[in-house]
Amino acid sequence: MGLTLVHAWLKLTVYVVCIGVGLELAHRLYWRLLRDMARTRAPLLAHVSLVTALPAIPFTTAAGITWIFSGCLDNCPLAFLGLLWTQESSVYLLSGFGISLLCVLVILGIGCAGGWIRVCRPALWSGPRERSPRFFCCLSDFVLGATYEEIAMRGYVLAVLLRAGGDGVAIIGSSVVFSLFHLIKHPKMPAIFTINAFVFGILTAHARLATGALWLPIGMHIGWNVAMGPILGMPCSGRDYENGLLKCSTEGPNWVSGGLYSPDAGILGMAGLLVAVAGLLAIAPLS
Repeated sequence: MGLTLVHAWLKLTVYVVCIGVGLELAHRLYWRLLRDMARTRAPLLAHVSLVTALPAIPFTTAAGITWIFSGCLDNCPLAFLGLLWTQESSVYLLSGFGISLLCVLVILGIGCAGGWIRVCRPALWSGPRERSPRFFCCLSDFVLGATYEEIAMRGYVLAVLLRAGGDGVAIIGSSVVFSLFHLIKHPKMPAIFTINAFVFGILTAHARLATGALWLPIGMHIGWNVAMGPILGMPCSGRDYENGLLKCSTEGPNWVSGGLYSPDAGILGMAGLLVAVAGLLAIAPLS
């Protein structure tokens, strides 16, 4: 078992490095094309369609690297990653989205009641024609980003650790990799966000094992990201989010509200995760 785990961790180290380098290069290309498109005068529908398709660049990069490792090196089918589509898949996908949407609404309610979150009119409505491409581009980015993170973390990483060490190693190990992956991307990430990311990893790993598929974790991740960003416009990764249907600003101590990093980086994020625990146990109870 020890040697098997060592081999698994070495393989995952190479995998995470490949994913990290691949995503860095893919995002550079994505951002360059996005800047180039911003300078063009294409018709609105064509512009929206093109920028909405751009987040597929990092998505296909991450999915392609994962396919190389799982399909070519491990010779494993889609079931290995939990991506087989069944009659229950759409139910799990929508249930996960609903759980996270409720979590974020609870965060919003507590934040507004405590004076830590303030909702205001977003810039989107002052110029919907000019700003709609940004909205749809960011919406696509949040959806596809959540999906490839789940394919990587609760798909490949969890599956490799599950084979090597069983359920406990797979749940804890994949959650550690998930939180560290975010820390590497954002070295100045607040400590509370690291804790919350680890807890979210535990919840989604449980969802993956309890349902035997990735659709519930993917739904949860998409729901959390989309509710925080494109719907409510909460701060994201150290800056205000200007492309949501609403716009929320945070006030008060950063350890409560998360400051500009997002409510995920504060106590409010922990409150939302408690709701996720209750919702998840209702759908996928512990065996």
